[in-house]
Amino acid sequence: MVGKRILLSGYFGFGNCGDEIILQVETEKFQDFGFNVQFISAKSKEKNSVSRNLLKTIKAIIQSDIVVSGGGGLIQDKTSLKSIFYYLFILYIGHIFKKKTVCFAQGIGPIKTRIGKFLTRKVISRVDLVTVRDNYSKNVLKECGVKKEINVCSDVAFLFNKKTELKIPYEKFIIFSPGYSKKMPKMKTIIEIAKAIKEKSNLPVVIMPLYPDRDGKVAKEVSQKTGYPYILFKNIGQCLFAFEKSEFIVGMRYHSVVLSVLAHKSFVSMAYDPKVSAISKEFQMKYIENYEKITKNEFLKIFSFNFNNRKQIEKNISLKLLEMKNLAKKNFELFKEKFIY
Repeated sequence: MVGKRILLSGYFGFGNCGDEIILQVETEKFQDFGFNVQFISAKSKEKNSVSRNLLKTIKAIIQSDIVVSGGGGLIQDKTSLKSIFYYLFILYIGHIFKKKTVCFAQGIGPIKTRIGKFLTRKVISRVDLVTVRDNYSKNVLKECGVKKEINVCSDVAFLFNKKTELKIPYEKFIIFSPGYSKKMPKMKTIIEIAKAIKEKSNLPVVIMPLYPDRDGKVAKEVSQKTGYPYILFKNIGQCLFAFEKSEFIVGMRYHSVVLSVLAHKSFVSMAYDPKVSAISKEFQMKYIENYEKITKNEFLKIFSFNFNNRKQIEKNISLKLLEMKNLAKKNFELFKEKFIY
C-alpha cells in the first residue's frame, strides 16, 4: 500500500485529550501499513493536517484513496444536528467520488431525531467497513436501520502507550477531572465533591481537565474554591503519566475511564453521556449514573466502595484491559483484511 493516501476524519485539533490519543494511535498504525496519512483538523498548521474548510476538505477527499471516519463519538445528535451532518457528509462525499470509506472504531449515538436516523442509515449502509467500539453503538446503528455487518471492537485509544513526564507537587494524590456539560450539577455540588474526595481519602487532590477548552472554566473554579492545584497537560503523553502516578481518579469524560484503565487504576466515572455509562459497565465498575443530578451522598457511597476496594478492582481492570487491547487491534486487523490482503 506504499504511496496510497488515507484521510482521517475525527474531532481532531480541538484539544480534547481522548481524540488526540485516537489520532496518534491511528496515524502510527496506518503508517505502519504503508499509507500516507492526512487528517482533517481544526489546527490546519499541524503536519499532515487538512483544514476543516469545506473546499479544502473535499479536495483532500478527492486526493485520498480511503476515507476513515473515527474513532470517537462522532455520529450523534445529542450536542446538535450539526455534528451528525458534518461527519456523515464527509463519508458521503467519499462515496460520491468512489473512494473506499470506513466507519472506524466509533462510539455511535445517541441518535434521537428522525433526520439523524435516516441519514445514518443511508450513509453508513454504503461504507465498505463498519467497526464500533461497543455493543451500545451497534444497537444504535441497528435502530437506525443499518443492515450492513457491524463489527464490535473497542476504542483504539486502548493501544496508546506513550508517556511524557509531568511535574506534580505530590508523591501520592488523586486526580479530579470535572467537566462542562449542557446539563450538569451546580458548581456548589462539584466543589463539595472535590472537598469530600480529600476528606475521605486523606490524600491531596489535583484538578486536571482532559478537555481544557471546554472544561477549563469549571476546573479552574474548583481549583480556586478549594485551593487544589490546577494542572494542565502540554501533550497527551503527560495525561497517561499523571494517571499512572495517581492513586485514584474521579472523572467525567469518557477518556478519563480509558486513561484510568490504561494506568491500571481504580476510578469513579460521572456519566454525562451513554458512552460513559457503557464503558463503565464494560469494566463492571460502580459509577455515577447521572452527572447532572449527582449528590454528595451518592458520590461518597460509590467513591468509598471503589476507593476502599481499589486493589482488587485494579487486578480486575488489568485482566479486562488485555481483552480490550485485543479488541482494539481487531479494528486494524479487519481494515487490513478488507483493504490490504
